[in-house]
Amino acid sequence: MTTAERSPTLLATFVIGLREGLEAALIVGIIAAFLKQDGKSRAVRQMWLGVGLAVLLCLLIGLGLALLSGALPQRQQEMLETVIGLVAVAMVTWMVLWMRQHSKDLKRDLGQVVGGALAQGTSFALVAMAFLAVVREGVETAVFLVAASQTAAGAATFAGAFLGIAVAVVLGYLIYRGGVKLNLSKFFRITGVVLVLVAGGVLMSSLYHAYEAGWITIGRQVWLDFSSFIRPGSVQESLLTGVLGIRAQLTAIDVLAWLLYVVPMLVIVVWPPRRPVPRATMTKLLLGSGAVAALAAVLLATLVPGPTGVTGASGARDFTLVAGASEIGRLDASLSAVSGDRLTARLTGSVAVAPVAGAPGGAATLDADADLSLSGATTVAGRPALTFTGPARPTTIDGAGTAKMTAGELAALNGGRYPVGLRSADADVRLTVTRTASIQPTVTLDAATKAIVSVALDVTPALIATEPGGQTHRVALPPAAAAADRASVAAASTAAAERAAVASRAAVLGTLLPWLLGVWGVIVAGSGLLLLLRRPKPVRSTAAVPTAATVRGA
Repeated sequence: MTTAERSPTLLATFVIGLREGLEAALIVGIIAAFLKQDGKSRAVRQMWLGVGLAVLLCLLIGLGLALLSGALPQRQQEMLETVIGLVAVAMVTWMVLWMRQHSKDLKRDLGQVVGGALAQGTSFALVAMAFLAVVREGVETAVFLVAASQTAAGAATFAGAFLGIAVAVVLGYLIYRGGVKLNLSKFFRITGVVLVLVAGGVLMSSLYHAYEAGWITIGRQVWLDFSSFIRPGSVQESLLTGVLGIRAQLTAIDVLAWLLYVVPMLVIVVWPPRRPVPRATMTKLLLGSGAVAALAAVLLATLVPGPTGVTGASGARDFTLVAGASEIGRLDASLSAVSGDRLTARLTGSVAVAPVAGAPGGAATLDADADLSLSGATTVAGRPALTFTGPARPTTIDGAGTAKMTAGELAALNGGRYPVGLRSADADVRLTVTRTASIQPTVTLDAATKAIVSVALDVTPALIATEPGGQTHRVALPPAAAAADRASVAAASTAAAERAAVASRAAVLGTLLPWLLGVWGVIVAGSGLLLLLRRPKPVRSTAAVPTAATVRGA
């Protein structure tokens, strides 16, 4: 990995480690200072032992998640990575919102809690507080780093986090030694912006893993293509993918989910602290927004027709068959069923078979339900397509009738070889010859809509020669190919493209957007309901924060 590629990943995880580490360092630093001032040196040692155990526990949790993810089968691994990513986004969201509300008075609140514990004459509660604080921040960091490492190199991911934690520890020490004055409110607001953007990338990555796991089957249409700008190995790729999780191609679900999460979160984080929104206004805003989103979801799901029937089996399609530049037949093809790597198609039509020597030509007919298997992938008119091939089927040649041919003439058509049971001495024996053929169909489907866009037939003609005594001989002739002409394929491809466009709009407007709006509305309305039910905080006392000295004096 180049320096340019490594730096963005280091930056993203550095911010995560710095924020979480500083919060834990502030709590531990305040507790250590109070315990030291109160002369509880034994409790200080116990506290540091608890902090060490908490760090070890968090490392084991992170390592366990990483090992579990790598040991699972592919589909289960995708499921676990989806869950880890969504949990990480939820944790970061809660952390950002909580810090947005408490960062301004964080030091004073911690001081009041610690002073109150000392006033009650107990130090065990403070040791437990330090342990739990480190565990909480450490688990959040571990989960988020495991989720972030899914889209970045592991070494750079964890190196950035450890560097951020180290800086946080130094800052925490300097703050409580009085060497650094840090505006915690502004610090957490700036880093909150970065974390929201990083969490948006983790959310998109989680949705991709959910698609790979089979949990999401819609919304994979590419809406934004940055391939010309975000090239593999470029600085742009490192900055956008390494930090923000923005890949070269973003699908519909990526874009919609990112907007629904990142935009509201950024508004909350950057909102000026000096212009707080009244509690009643915020409650109404949340409940109203959730209700509007839920109503929009219901209306879209009800009024917009879904993609049912658009991407399913196509109706009958008529193809003109050609060999070279000559039209040699027509074929009606319709799809009966598609399931994985198998399909059933109804094929009806005929293809001309040229006369051979004394045997007249005719038309090989096909009227059957053909079972075909997936044989490969291709493109038709620039669109991804799947090719299915069926077994050869015997058929008659209409209009060919019978002809007379000597055994020598038959051998000449067979490359000089007499059929089994005949020899050169039978060269003048006259045989009654009829025409037959086998036809192997190939059907090509548009990958998106599963509509038939092309057909081809491999026709293998043969002669059935009957001796005067009734013994028959079969001589295979050179095979011929018949394929749909360009006009037929172009028309079918255009129809498939139109069907794909209709299906894409229907899937996004009738299914994906209602689903995302519904989830978003429930979360927002639920937040408003919690705010409505939660009692307002009592007015903060202006009394001085108790210190170890005042506690001892009491």
